[in-house]
Amino acid sequence: KDLSLPYLSGVRVAQHVKSLTMTAQDALPHLSNIAATGTRHKLYARTVAIADECRVLLGDTDAQADKLREYTLMETAEEQEQRQRLTNAITGATLGPSLSYLEKVIRADGQTEIIEGPPEIRSKLTDHFTRFYRGETLKQYCFEAAKYAVKLDPNYWTVFQYKTNNDNGGITITDIYPIEVPSKAALDWGLDEAGELSYLCFTSDRPVINKGKPATAPEYFCYGVGYVLHLLEVRPEWEEVNTYDGYETTVYTLASGKTMSFAYRIFTNGTKEVPAIRWAAYLSDLDDNEIGVPIYQNARGHLFDLIRDKSFFDLTKVLHMRPEKAQYVKTCDGMDEKGDQMCDGGYYGGIRKEENRCHQCNGSGKMLAASEQRVVTLAWPERSEDVLDLGKLAHYFDRPVASIQFFDQQIAAATRAVTLAVFNQQNVDAGSLANVSTATQSRIEYDKVNDKLAPFAAQIEKAFEKAWRVGFNFYGQEAKVALLSFPSDYKLQTLTELMNDLKSARDSGSPYWVTQSIMMDMLSKSYRNSPDVVALFAAIERHRPMKSKRPEEAAMLLQLRAPDDPERQLFEQWDNVINEIQETQPAFFVYTLEQQRRMMYEMAAKYAENVKYIDNSPGLEGGLESLFAQLAGEGQEPPPEPQQA
Repeated sequence: KDLSLPYLSGVRVAQHVKSLTMTAQDALPHLSNIAATGTRHKLYARTVAIADECRVLLGDTDAQADKLREYTLMETAEEQEQRQRLTNAITGATLGPSLSYLEKVIRADGQTEIIEGPPEIRSKLTDHFTRFYRGETLKQYCFEAAKYAVKLDPNYWTVFQYKTNNDNGGITITDIYPIEVPSKAALDWGLDEAGELSYLCFTSDRPVINKGKPATAPEYFCYGVGYVLHLLEVRPEWEEVNTYDGYETTVYTLASGKTMSFAYRIFTNGTKEVPAIRWAAYLSDLDDNEIGVPIYQNARGHLFDLIRDKSFFDLTKVLHMRPEKAQYVKTCDGMDEKGDQMCDGGYYGGIRKEENRCHQCNGSGKMLAASEQRVVTLAWPERSEDVLDLGKLAHYFDRPVASIQFFDQQIAAATRAVTLAVFNQQNVDAGSLANVSTATQSRIEYDKVNDKLAPFAAQIEKAFEKAWRVGFNFYGQEAKVALLSFPSDYKLQTLTELMNDLKSARDSGSPYWVTQSIMMDMLSKSYRNSPDVVALFAAIERHRPMKSKRPEEAAMLLQLRAPDDPERQLFEQWDNVINEIQETQPAFFVYTLEQQRRMMYEMAAKYAENVKYIDNSPGLEGGLESLFAQLAGEGQEPPPEPQQA
């Protein structure tokens, strides 16, 4: 088959239309051709190039060496080696603030996880997925794999495989584990007419003995729907270390007439889909969305600028910015301990032996200041005309400070631009960057950060759900529901930013539900690890009287009510009521709305019994306007003038 034909009758055809479902019978000649001829997916080289570039951009010093050579083609090999040694890569640190937002996904509140299926199988899978890999749960593994992919290898795959044990003649599943396939090992893949993965072909190494010495030989896998094809290249000189029982032999003839022998076996696993997931959260527009790119794809240009400018900065600073001076000094005239011989060229009597080294100049033959604690002293001349102008004895050389400052500014600008460009912030331009001292002071549009994190979270959801579905398939069952859902808002703003938002909302007269939402976000962030506290305060706040009114409006309106009115009592005794609830009813949020309200009214009434009201409380004789005026202190008789004694 020719699965790489990009056009059909002059009309662009989607890639998944051209790679239909591959059966187990089709897989053997297809995988044999890959193993024998080196045939690869048409985008294989591109996926490997992206992974290699990611290592460069993320700060691998060795990986950056080749990139630095592109900027300095005229340097010798020795100079290139020195450049690599002196350059300190900072792109990884620059990406750190942006990549740290990924951690918010796994810690997000409001995650939904629903697994439904045969209870016995669900229990077994729960055991498998609780300690899925390296002691991590399945969800934690999916998060770490997705995070690795968006940083270092966007076209990285994971295959879900089970381990069996022959127990009393019956085969039982003892574990489910991941097979990790980097982009360099993923040789070919295809999608069916619905865009679902149809097959995945990849390679690995197996141990063999070659002429009495340990060695490795290639092995190949093709995972399809319901089957796994395992293919081994075999040669007479290779002695297998592992045992491959039940394998058959096939011979592949190349165009040249040369033949290659393979041992193969097809296993059935009962899956209804290919048990593999590619961690490509972000797709390449330039490659028709067929392969993945890193999360920082939009910042590539800034990162390459940073690599170049940082190397120029480091070499200029190390090689050309050290303070140097030229100085006229007197010849040393020191004497040895006996006073017999004078220093001559750094050695007493000019005898160049270690025991004759001059102690005063340490062998230099010149009167030098060997430390900042010492000075060069000159004898006062007998004649005034012999006095030397000391300012002419030493000269400090100027350094290219302007160059180092220029590169420092370029590095600072690129660093700020990276943080903003990763999340598609609108204010990434030269003018705005010039006025921002640090990236953290830039205006962060958190909706766009949430939008950028959404595909990353979706990839975790897909992998988690697929693992559960194929896990049920491994046991010959199907999952009724396998669902993982992350919230759309990851609560990225800090408490300080939320407080500023709250102040702005209040100052602008926003509706109370806006300020209430911000306050709940502040509460959730403050008590992230105490969800019961958040639930308690949310339940209490639901009953606050007249929360949509300004405090002065609420006070005036409640003055019109009788002292035993429940709402007035609750308003007046609010602090006492919530303090008692916190002390005596920590599970207040589990009651129904009516039970909560009745409980608060009863507490408020109890505290109101001890309240003493004054006699001259304002009445309604003059209407509401008169009442408001009285409460505001208007229209009252002035106090009497004090009488003279």
